[in-house]
Amino acid sequence: MEFFEQFGTNLSKKGKDVAKIAKDMSEVFKLNSKISSCEETIKTTYEQIGKKYYDSHKTEPAEEYQALFTKIADTYASIAHYRDEIQSIKGVDICGSCGAKMPVNSSFCPSCGIKREENASSPSEATTEDITKEMDTLKEEIFEE
Repeated sequence: MEFFEQFGTNLSKKGKDVAKIAKDMSEVFKLNSKISSCEETIKTTYEQIGKKYYDSHKTEPAEEYQALFTKIADTYASIAHYRDEIQSIKGVDICGSCGAKMPVNSSFCPSCGIKREENASSPSEATTEDITKEMDTLKEEIFEE
């Protein structure tokens, strides 16, 4: 009889130990989840700081950030190039006057009516202001997603 009593006591003790371990593991999981949430908040805040700094200094970046600013500008240019390729594949062009989509083979923009030759510009004709506007537009589109 003593064997069964001791067995019951040991079984009860082990059950309580397992319950405590499960409770502790659950608490650790909850805390790790909270840590991950805090780290994500920090990451998002860093991104917001970086974006604001970039926006306010993109025309005259500090020397130590010049390479990073150039990398961002180059990346925006790559995005613009890839979007142009997509439009070309789709057989669509963008009107330089109003920004509307228009068929590549059309002579006039269907939205504003401007003649294609008047709004066509080669990459070499693009000004710094045009590039900056395009970068701002791309940045807005990217951060909206």
